[in-house]
Amino acid sequence: MSKLKPRGLGAYYLNSFVTLLLANMFHYSLIIISNENVGSKAFTGVLFFSIFIPILFLTPFIGRLLDKKKRRTLLFMGQLITLIAYVSLFLSQWIEVPKDVLPFGLIIMALIMGASLAMVVPARIALLADIVPKEKLANATATSALFPMLGFSLAPACVDFFSSKLNNPGYFELLIIFQIVAMYLIILIPNNSKSVFNSTDKISLKNYLAKMPLLKETLLFFCLIIFIIGPFQTLLPVLLVEELGVSKLQRGLFMSSLGAGLLVGGILSRLYIANLVKLGRVIFIVGGLIGVLVSFIASVNTASVAVFLLFVTGTLLGFAASALTVLIQDVTDDRYRGRLTALFSLIFQLAPALGGLATGFIAQLSDARTSLMVAAIVILGSSIMLYLVFTQLNNARLDQQATN
Repeated sequence: MSKLKPRGLGAYYLNSFVTLLLANMFHYSLIIISNENVGSKAFTGVLFFSIFIPILFLTPFIGRLLDKKKRRTLLFMGQLITLIAYVSLFLSQWIEVPKDVLPFGLIIMALIMGASLAMVVPARIALLADIVPKEKLANATATSALFPMLGFSLAPACVDFFSSKLNNPGYFELLIIFQIVAMYLIILIPNNSKSVFNSTDKISLKNYLAKMPLLKETLLFFCLIIFIIGPFQTLLPVLLVEELGVSKLQRGLFMSSLGAGLLVGGILSRLYIANLVKLGRVIFIVGGLIGVLVSFIASVNTASVAVFLLFVTGTLLGFAASALTVLIQDVTDDRYRGRLTALFSLIFQLAPALGGLATGFIAQLSDARTSLMVAAIVILGSSIMLYLVFTQLNNARLDQQATN
């Protein structure tokens, strides 16, 4: 592999930051539009989940493509579909779609975004392994894992700030402009990816995972950890405004405290995971603490306390999610990387969607606090149970050679 030019890796990181920030702004905007114009918590959960329906069906196909085709090209194609989603959202606000038609329009936009994410998320992860040497892959993955957290942290504040300063069509124009700029950055990324997929290889991804219990356990626990993002995205805006009495502008800032915590946790993971001898055990402990903190968030009556708890929860969640992502990338065989990253992206996006869908219905039948408490019990109980069952992840640590 030729030496990667700093400009190429910088373009990769900058593209990741911009596109992931915009995607989170799009998700958050859909939720806010739904809450303010439709007014059904259950529909908001359905809307959030509908983004991920195309991912369910496209994941096997995309995974094989990533092992046979140029990953940079697939990333560009996925982001082109993303641009279509942003243009659709802009047009819906520009022509002022009637409220009785708006729910159907929101669902269509969510489905378009889902089709793009089915390509963009796994292509972004798999492409990194093409442009970074193996010995630097763990550190590069840890750095790359910061961008989803950074996007999640900044998105609520950006949406509420820009939507308050600009009218809706003007705000959504920004998404379109920045998405076009991000797509240009892909041209600066080296197009040196080579297919490692062997059509004569008879081992399926399912059989490969059966031979890699550590990888299978890591994927399952990552599914549990990332699940809480869905309830946070769908329920926290409601909890902050309706239960804790914050303004809409404050809502964005308070939601960003969770994202700021995610970013801090990702940075801590980037700095220290290579030195943790019992990395897997630490991750289980972090999972249990997240469950406890979510139960506290569901119980507090003061916005400032909730914000502090959100930040701490985000820090733990960011550490665990980043560490698990690096561990998955570190132990994956290159022959299966495209298909594995497609499966990883399915988990990364579907688990929060299922969490948002389930807790949205629970909140519709009861309230946001009860729904968050149910999510807390699920995370805490599952962390304890899986700690007792998962022997490989308990003893996991990163390959020291890959982190030097």
